[in-house]
Amino acid sequence: MLEETFRLRITKDSKTKEVYVLNTCGQAAPKWETAMSIASIDRDSGLVAPTKQVLERMKQGEKFFMALGSSEDLALHLSYAVNRPVIDEAKVEGYYHFYFPFDVESDPPEKAIQLVKEKYGLCLVPDRRTVDVFVVDNAEY
Repeated sequence: MLEETFRLRITKDSKTKEVYVLNTCGQAAPKWETAMSIASIDRDSGLVAPTKQVLERMKQGEKFFMALGSSEDLALHLSYAVNRPVIDEAKVEGYYHFYFPFDVESDPPEKAIQLVKEKYGLCLVPDRRTVDVFVVDNAEY
């Protein structure tokens, strides 16, 4: 459909890129918040947050990083916060709320790296890895 409509060709390739590797920091991890309950929702604004306190702070304009799931899900969401792929080697199974004050548009990646370490006992270590990428080109007919 993309080829026909927009004249684009999308292919999969592998490239060696700068990444972060998510792993335990060699210390006992703090107790993580199991995501067993429904998040707090503000019907007027449409905002959704893991707790009522976070929801109130968001309603006041504070920005938050949020992810829900395993460490693999956290790694995927963190890739947007640190502007590069994050490879999950922590391999923490379960379903958790991950959140901290962070504005993806204005806060530096180093802030997210520090907060993940402080709050969840996980380190983001720079590395170079071969990762799958999608390549978008003009389709030739």
